[in-house]
Amino acid sequence: MMKAILSLNVKRQMSNVKRQASNFQLPTSNFQTVLAVLLISLGVLVFSQALSVEGSPALQPPSPPELGGRGDGNSLLYRARIVLSTSSDWTRLYVRSGERILYVTTTILQGHAATTRVGWDEDELYLEQPLAEAVAQTVKAQYDLVMTGLDGGSHIFFENQKGDLGLTTAEFYNYNSSSAAAIASWSNLLDKPDDPSNPFSFSIADSHFTTGGPLPLRHVSPRLVLAFYYPWYDLDSWSSPVLEDHPLIPHSSDDLEAITRHVNWAQQYGIHGFISSWWGSGNYRDANFAKLLTAAEGTDFKATIYFETLGERFRTTQDVIHQLEYALDSYSGHPNFLRYRGKPVIFLYAVDHVARNPGQTPLQAWQAILDQIQADGYDAVWVGQTFDPSYLEVFDGLHAYGFYAPDMPEVYASVSGRVRSYQFLQDPNAERKIWAPAVMPGYDDALLGRPGSWYLDRAGGDTYGFTFQAAIQSQADWIVITSFNEWWEHTHIEPGDSHGFTYLELTKEWSDSFLAGAPQPVLLPLLTKNHQ
Repeated sequence: MMKAILSLNVKRQMSNVKRQASNFQLPTSNFQTVLAVLLISLGVLVFSQALSVEGSPALQPPSPPELGGRGDGNSLLYRARIVLSTSSDWTRLYVRSGERILYVTTTILQGHAATTRVGWDEDELYLEQPLAEAVAQTVKAQYDLVMTGLDGGSHIFFENQKGDLGLTTAEFYNYNSSSAAAIASWSNLLDKPDDPSNPFSFSIADSHFTTGGPLPLRHVSPRLVLAFYYPWYDLDSWSSPVLEDHPLIPHSSDDLEAITRHVNWAQQYGIHGFISSWWGSGNYRDANFAKLLTAAEGTDFKATIYFETLGERFRTTQDVIHQLEYALDSYSGHPNFLRYRGKPVIFLYAVDHVARNPGQTPLQAWQAILDQIQADGYDAVWVGQTFDPSYLEVFDGLHAYGFYAPDMPEVYASVSGRVRSYQFLQDPNAERKIWAPAVMPGYDDALLGRPGSWYLDRAGGDTYGFTFQAAIQSQADWIVITSFNEWWEHTHIEPGDSHGFTYLELTKEWSDSFLAGAPQPVLLPLLTKNHQ
């Protein structure tokens, strides 16, 4: 069984913020008009703590920076609290000057939990309630957030939008210490006949948010470059008509000499360990993983399993528990099994598709599975294949597999920010989560007969370079290579007839650069195509 690329979409689809104009009128329209004019003339700002907040509807923010500009180049992190309340049916608060919101936790302070919608994206917070409840009811939500891109010497430009009804109020707090300190508050009662989003722009000196910061950064050490490894070949595999390339030295995956050669090549060219595809106990790939550990003995090369969640032996939650405990019992004590801070590390594939009991979400299933494994006396580091930050509740890190997109640097930067900032809104004393983006040289499954087959040109090594650059720029802790030897999907970097040692040599260059923390040139996105 071979896996297809999972190009996960991590960008939330935004709802339409421009609602249909309502015929509902406030009971005293004259009072509304007078009050709106009064608030507008005052700049629609109410100060707190006697701090100066600059604002004017005519004030225009600077253009948001390109990747690598102010919003991304400054990696220092700051924590803030914003409380939004509204008697309108919807409101949005946008950051317009390029600072990035990395992670947010939300709490509904007022309103019906079943009908109040609260959420966020990298440049906005939103709050919604049913139109029928607007005006008569005010909803209120608290947003604790981590931001980056503040330099302490400029301003953060905000824009509030809201529906035609009611009032929106926001309160800002500095939250770099253990308690939140008030900065300022503002209100918006605008009702513009020509613009149903009723935008109002203002700015706050970002020094108000940087006081007491930045947050103390914790690092995952050491940096590692790991490669996915596939122990499923025999000598007959290399005569398959679906292969467009072949290894320089044909081999069987149970050949200890061949495995040792792979380990030696990997070490020579900047790879620190293999993540070996694993399908459960009693499988020939299980026996081959044991040989991989044997081949690594006497070196500092590491190996762990890639738990193939879709496998036939993992059909129930009890299967998953039993098999993971078997792997830990059988292999985690080996000196070459990958460990982090003394704990064995296991990578989990396709976590959304885990076996689960009726009524469970995948996240709830993993929580129950890992809780049981821990209760049984096992302690491990779990790294899940997903971009969904909610899984950080149960996993110790997130990783990608075979991911590619033209906006890959932005996608990776987004996920990385959420991973790196997660602890500051949960338990600041907890260990930092791990971010392990994937890189790959190309992809081609056209000959496998899959519907919607996909092709990514290697472009003479530029594809590999582009994905490595995106991973490094995202402040990766570990980098995972798709793959050392997945020949069926042609993501291999193992020396072959078509490319020789080219991709191992490129791996060495990029691995050295990653470990040294050297800046990388900007590469242009590459084109992909679907086979018809």
